[in-house]
Amino acid sequence: MIRNLLDLSKKIDGLTVEVVQAINDVAVNLGIPFFIVGAAARDIILRYGYGIETIRATVDIDLAVRVSNWEQYNMLKGGLTKTGLFTEDSRQAQRILYKSGFPIDIIPFGKVEDQNGLVSWPPDYDIKINTFGFEEAFDHSILVRLRSDPDLDVRFASLEGQAILKLISWDDN
Repeated sequence: MIRNLLDLSKKIDGLTVEVVQAINDVAVNLGIPFFIVGAAARDIILRYGYGIETIRATVDIDLAVRVSNWEQYNMLKGGLTKTGLFTEDSRQAQRILYKSGFPIDIIPFGKVEDQNGLVSWPPDYDIKINTFGFEEAFDHSILVRLRSDPDLDVRFASLEGQAILKLISWDDN
């Protein structure tokens, strides 16, 4: 379920719009649904949607992608790097860098999760992340307009969804 549109066009910074547009172009072309989660989602909604300033410790965007398998996840990462705008971060399996500097963490969820909501990265499956609750947060995400003319509408985890994901994250740590 997507709730009403939160129009942040003409409010949000150009770099964020640029990064998300580049991701959206590739993901839509591949038919891979995604939403923005984490501190970036929270801060964008609070700052630009409600005028509430936040203190942010990180400068990345967390992109959660619903995939059926690792091949689909790798197709997205490959599609992003083929644009020439993104490079892989050899130190972190989930990370790509926009224009060799701005970090984007691509977090898979969906059919790559085990029954406990854990995602384990191939080939060794020793890197794990808990994505429990991502499916529900995606289903109850909100649509955010980052730009108009032409429209760029992207799913964001709702504030309620983000709060639940944060509680799960804290419990997991």
